[in-house]
Amino acid sequence: MIRELLLDCDGVLANFILGSCRVHQRPYPGGVVSHRNYHHDWGLTDAEFWEKCSGTDFWLQLELCAGAKELVHGLRDMAPVTILTATPRDHTAHSAKVQWLNKHFGIPTEDIIVGSKKHLLANPAHLLIDDYHYNVSMFRKHGGHAIRYPANANDDPQLYRQVLRQVRQIMKSEESNP
Repeated sequence: MIRELLLDCDGVLANFILGSCRVHQRPYPGGVVSHRNYHHDWGLTDAEFWEKCSGTDFWLQLELCAGAKELVHGLRDMAPVTILTATPRDHTAHSAKVQWLNKHFGIPTEDIIVGSKKHLLANPAHLLIDDYHYNVSMFRKHGGHAIRYPANANDDPQLYRQVLRQVRQIMKSEESNP
């Protein structure tokens, strides 16, 4: 039985792609990027990319992904929600993300876990929703349930409905197979 829903932030709730395009003065591809290191296509090194995608102001100005509020509201109706979010080496990212989540969703600090090893929380009572295929794969491999949030479509305002349906299906399946 699913007892906790674990939700990624960047690419699911916060539109990191749009924010990175703005600070690097690049055209926004409408949420569609071909791979995780899309900044290499711009001719930027990782260091050059992250230099501008850092600082409290960067994280606090990120816009919501389409349907993010509806997604969180719908998930909260099903089970408790905890945010799992990784941060880059930017020392301001952790506190800024906590502020951003509290501002937009009223999520208290105690319901936010920061770190990149999300699979360490995998178990049959947890369901992870994440846009990064590696996190989803590792979470499943370690015994948890996971849904890949289609990050390349995070501008679709109806996407949250599809994800909520998937969560309901998994929860119903788990209830019938205790």
